[in-house]
Amino acid sequence: MLNGDNVGTVTVFRVYPDDVDTWTIKDRERTDPTARAELLRHNEYNRRIYRHLYDRAMRGQGTHISMTDCYRETDYGEPIVGLKSFILSPFADEPQIRQLVQSVLDARDVVGEA
Repeated sequence: MLNGDNVGTVTVFRVYPDDVDTWTIKDRERTDPTARAELLRHNEYNRRIYRHLYDRAMRGQGTHISMTDCYRETDYGEPIVGLKSFILSPFADEPQIRQLVQSVLDARDVVGEA
């Protein structure tokens, strides 16, 4: 999750392949210029995830999320792509959140590696 200090209804997050250490990659991508190639590869990976989810949602087959091409810029000037979940309904409950998470995980399987 990119906006961990947010107290609102929007969650901005990134998706990574299984072989990526998600505990360290966000900080490295944001601050280390030597991580530029990884950042760009993961940006494109997140765009592919978004396109897959968008296409399914437009066919009525899944949950719709949003994407930002530049949630923030890295310290070295590259944009960071983020996926966004806007949960606005007061009636949203745990099964719906699980469905959203599962649809993102399923999209990872479909789009393959970064």
